Amino acid sequence: MIENYNNLYNTAIQLKSKYDTIQAALDDRIRQKEEYQNTMQNKIKEHKTYEFAIEYMKEIIDKLSRSHIDHLEELLNTAVSTIFFDKKYSIEFELSEYRNSNSLNIYLIEEQEDGSKIKTDIKDNGFGIKTIVGFILQIYFILYQGLSPILFADEAFSALSDQYIPYLRSLLTSLSERYGFIFVLVAHDPRFIDIADKTYEVKNGEVRLVL
Repeated sequence: MIENYNNLYNTAIQLKSKYDTIQAALDDRIRQKEEYQNTMQNKIKEHKTYEFAIEYMKEIIDKLSRSHIDHLEELLNTAVSTIFFDKKYSIEFELSEYRNSNSLNIYLIEEQEDGSKIKTDIKDNGFGIKTIVGFILQIYFILYQGLSPILFADEAFSALSDQYIPYLRSLLTSLSERYGFIFVLVAHDPRFIDIADKTYEVKNGEVRLVL
């Protein structure tokens, strides 16, 4: 009887070990799924931000004068050179007529070490560069329409690599000083805490000043 008990006990231990292994693997899969879902949601938000900005521009493109285009081009070039300090980036516009209306095409120019230049449609670049371009397009839309210079950015910059985050602060500070903008960045990403003038936490429906 003791021998049967020992056999049953050992079998139970083995089954428990197998269960723990399977459960750990399942938990790991669930965590991976949540990470993938969060990543996908962020990418969708970034994509929408850029697409919305493009839609904004379509509303005013027919009214843009050369001086307005030059101003927008200057803003974009300042932004990409400030953020992507380690790249030789510039922005180039091409204004063309399509179906009796003006169409503005935006290109990213990257200068190589040998002096040659690579020209690509901004839509064909990564989310980091498109995030910044979309953000500046929204800035310009607010300026052009004479709206209040307050912009809420919901998870807008999560695509930026770590080395570019400090330079994002430089860009936001410059825009605030030049145009009086107030930026409210909503994010779960702790990388942005250090670049904020003030940090608020929303917990259980309450807003609390942290820093």
